Amino acid sequence: MDKTKIYQLFLNELEAICKAAADAAREAHATATHSESVAENKYDTFGLESAYLAHGQSQRVLQYQYDLAEFKKLALPNLTCKSPITPGALVIIEDDAGLEKAVFLGPVSGGVKINFEEQTVSLVSVASPMGRELLGRFEGDSIAFAAGIGHKHYDIVSVR
Repeated sequence: MDKTKIYQLFLNELEAICKAAADAAREAHATATHSESVAENKYDTFGLESAYLAHGQSQRVLQYQYDLAEFKKLALPNLTCKSPITPGALVIIEDDAGLEKAVFLGPVSGGVKINFEEQTVSLVSVASPMGRELLGRFEGDSIAFAAGIGHKHYDIVSVR
């Protein structure tokens, strides 16, 4: 797998998410400030609810802009099987059932997924339980962490 192409796909996805959030914030602001949003009586809360929504959408945009800026700063390290896992690593892990999963360790925005060469690659934030466990580990190591009400266990198959 080409880590540089995967990074670019994640960057494109994060830019699209940021743009969609900005569009939603503009729409919410337009709704909140529209003349039809003025309360007709004390029980009419549409305008107030629209203002809350616009504020929340604006906060999301700020978070996505921050995440995008942090992701753009990420240097892609040239890792080998002897290298410790750092942000920018592409890691193949295997669960107890033998199913492999590709994860890209990033500084932010965990949970974003892209498809690359017919395989799903998940962006894992260094702040997540999995990300914290992966940091500093090596190919051949195992990781375990709490996930929901259970525990997850993975073997690190490869590091790039």
